[in-house]
Amino acid sequence: MVGLSLAPYIIGWMAQTETQVFGGFLLDLDDSNSYLAVMQQGMRGGWRFISLYSPEPQRGVWMYTFYVLLGHVVRLTGLSPLVIYHGARLICGLLLLVVACRFACFFLHRRAACWTAFLLVALSSGVGWFSEVFWPTAPGSISPLDFWLLDGYTFLGILTFPHFTLAWAALLVAFWAALAYVAHPRPGYLVVGGIAAFVTTAVHPTVVLVIGGVLAVYGVGLWVVERRFPMRWAVGGLPVASVSVLVGLYFYLAFRADPVLSSWSRAVMPSPPPLYFLAGYGLLGPLALVGTIELGRRRDLRGVFLACWVAVAFVLAYTPFGLQRRLIEGVHIPISLLAAVGLHRCVLPALAHSRPLRTAARLGYPRRRAVWLARTLLIVLTWLSNLYWVGAVGLAASMRSPALFHSADQMAAFDWLRDNLAWDDTLLASYEAGNLIPAWAGHRVFVGHWAESANWPERETQVAAFFDAATADTWRTAFLRQYGITYVFYGSAERALGRFDPEVAFYLEPVFSCEEVTIYRVCIGAEKSRGYP
Repeated sequence: MVGLSLAPYIIGWMAQTETQVFGGFLLDLDDSNSYLAVMQQGMRGGWRFISLYSPEPQRGVWMYTFYVLLGHVVRLTGLSPLVIYHGARLICGLLLLVVACRFACFFLHRRAACWTAFLLVALSSGVGWFSEVFWPTAPGSISPLDFWLLDGYTFLGILTFPHFTLAWAALLVAFWAALAYVAHPRPGYLVVGGIAAFVTTAVHPTVVLVIGGVLAVYGVGLWVVERRFPMRWAVGGLPVASVSVLVGLYFYLAFRADPVLSSWSRAVMPSPPPLYFLAGYGLLGPLALVGTIELGRRRDLRGVFLACWVAVAFVLAYTPFGLQRRLIEGVHIPISLLAAVGLHRCVLPALAHSRPLRTAARLGYPRRRAVWLARTLLIVLTWLSNLYWVGAVGLAASMRSPALFHSADQMAAFDWLRDNLAWDDTLLASYEAGNLIPAWAGHRVFVGHWAESANWPERETQVAAFFDAATADTWRTAFLRQYGITYVFYGSAERALGRFDPEVAFYLEPVFSCEEVTIYRVCIGAEKSRGYP
């Protein structure tokens, strides 16, 4: 599974030419580049996160430490940031699969059921492939979730972001430790649960809401069913809850104290309508519902925890919170485990005793083989959207999609910026180039990310005004002074914004030029020098 996630990237790197360089990412390019930008801060020896997508002064906070640490690995090893990034993606993806396998065996004791659960966790998704083949999404409509909701599917997490899979693995360990303490009250489980809660919340702070909600609702459920206070659950969940709340409180206070970080609250990630979630999980949904009913019928309190997690996550996904979609992270795993329960305890036994299979058995066809084929077919049907998606991005990479590749001139300009500018220099560029400059050169930009750039829509308007030929030079110079912009990046995306000619601007001095890109130094109040390299 991890190897399959590497295939489209290999295709992209093989498709590179002397003039077209693969950017190293396939999905969610804006966020992917922002994580490389965080690594740049570790590469220059820093530890506290400062957003490179806003020019305002920042104190720095202990955030995105995982990517800052990867930047230090780049600095110490001398390897490419992309090599370290994808190495971490593969390692964290493998870690998640190992932990998910052990987590499944904690609930499902039969080997066949555990194996089914593992396959569903690793590769299952919805039926988006079917709807896109027969009813393609109309422009302006919401496409199937299993094609874009990276938070909602294990394989898409493995395919894209290592911090997703690391956070999910730690979340599984935290929940496992709390449940294991209920069965065997050993202090070691408390320590493991606290450490895992720290990791998952430090990597993804919003998960504190999921942890708190699941622990509380499950505890109340135990209290009602057992008619006594669940002391062991309270003790086992205490380090998980307390550590996650403390880490979450640090992030809350840090965001309130920093104007740039507090502006991120304007970025919203709303959940789609509930019907899209039902379609997004395809066959998993009905199977998980059957599994939940079966666990309830058997009064399997440990297994009911999985259903509690799913229910809490989807309730939270529709609370009045800006990052609603973030609250379903990791929920694909309990859905897959519940689906495995429904498949093995209800669907397959019913199929084995159905009239068609009894008739086939009388004719000499082994009933066990027929059940095995049915199980295999159901599992494979849940894989098709991910296989479709891997094929689609692999095809885009092989055809050198402009969104995935950068020109050699652009990369040369990034190299020049990295080698010649001071770390605190700020550049003005279009949104497209502004998203890439922090990732590849490690310098601040005026705008370049939909969430990290403070007042992003207004800033895009200001950038367009700067490159509009009708804008007065007095406005431009005041604008450059106001935000401390020291360099202007001028490439094809900037030319498309307007007919402004930087060559005639008395306050801009060309310091780097190639066929596609020219970089200008802002020299307001200073005399231009002659020539440039």
